[in-house]
Amino acid sequence: MAHRILTMADSRRSVTDEEIVGLIKSGRRPVWTSSSVAEEFDITRQTAHARLKQLEDESTEVMSMNVGQATAYYVTGIEVLPGDNIKEQHRHSIIQSYSDRFVGLESEPWTAIHPNDGPAEGGDKIQLFVEGVPGEWNHKNQYLWENRREELQDAEISNRRTQALVSGKLYEKPTTLIEHIDYSPYGPDWDLEKHIGINKIETEMGTALLATGVKRHWIQPWNDAVFLTDVEVDWISPQGEGQELPVWGFDASGDEVENELIEEAKETAVEDLEEDTE
Repeated sequence: MAHRILTMADSRRSVTDEEIVGLIKSGRRPVWTSSSVAEEFDITRQTAHARLKQLEDESTEVMSMNVGQATAYYVTGIEVLPGDNIKEQHRHSIIQSYSDRFVGLESEPWTAIHPNDGPAEGGDKIQLFVEGVPGEWNHKNQYLWENRREELQDAEISNRRTQALVSGKLYEKPTTLIEHIDYSPYGPDWDLEKHIGINKIETEMGTALLATGVKRHWIQPWNDAVFLTDVEVDWISPQGEGQELPVWGFDASGDEVENELIEEAKETAVEDLEEDTE
């Protein structure tokens, strides 16, 4: 899915495709309508309708069905959670996403920490700095357990996404990296088969594919790659509870302009300064 940030005509805020898909995957409700998405992101219903329709047309995940006079959008296989507690919903989603997840280094799949700083192998415990929304969780940093953090600083926390410190125990199992990493750094149209070379060979079991070429390390089997188990969320700042960080936009001419949020942030900073000097 292409990453886009569209500036809304009503100047309320910008919403990415990933945020909308993450909301649909959040498990907060089984289906979402244009009205419910508009309310969640503080955008117009017309804008929400257009974005949802576009996602349905372009994405293989988002689907729709008619319910009375409304169109309901959903993603299959999402567990619906009771209540409306974002912290618990996101905690549950993170644990689901990181259980049995590959966390080894692309260059050294047998360790979750670079050998110069670690290593962290099967049986060791580590901590991750996780950020995102349901369906789009990613981690920035991985720490040895003895270097784990208790919480994040205010400057690291945004209300647009959830941030969390997540711990787990490493275990080893055979795998191929092509199953777990983005092997196409040059875009979705990059031809993997052309670069690694695919040859058909006949065996007693039938036709098999033999991969060769200069990029063969991408499909090389690793018997001791490390994955995460016993996952726990040590600390979490759920979406909506962090700082409203300044957002920059662009006008039709391409000139950089300040978003209303920046002006509000400036006014707030001045008010705070005046209060401190009184």
